Amino acid sequence: TPVYLLIEDRISNVSNMNFTDLDLDPLQVGGTVHWQPPPDDALVQFYIMYVAASKDGLHRSQMGPDIPVGTNLSTLPLEFDLDNYSEYNYSEILVYTKSSLVEQTTAIALTIFDEVRSVS
Repeated sequence: TPVYLLIEDRISNVSNMNFTDLDLDPLQVGGTVHWQPPPDDALVQFYIMYVAASKDGLHRSQMGPDIPVGTNLSTLPLEFDLDNYSEYNYSEILVYTKSSLVEQTTAIALTIFDEVRSVS
């Protein structure tokens, strides 16, 4: 007798990510990253934030622990070096959603704008 199982596939992406760099030194950033939760977050348990060298997650590095649903922000520490923590030049902030089973395969990306001000 054949047996079947219903598989439900949902897409749950964050949206409206924004970041304001509060560290005014060149090649250093710091500040809070905000996002809107997915419209359907019934299966989402956590958000995970990374910095990466590309929008597709090349050389990504997780920034802090998994973030519980209901918290729609995370922080890049002040004086976070975009190029000195490794040989990679980080240019993107990525936020993934995570269910009880797995992290999503494609993140929402935000290009980092390094605000620089100098005193003359």
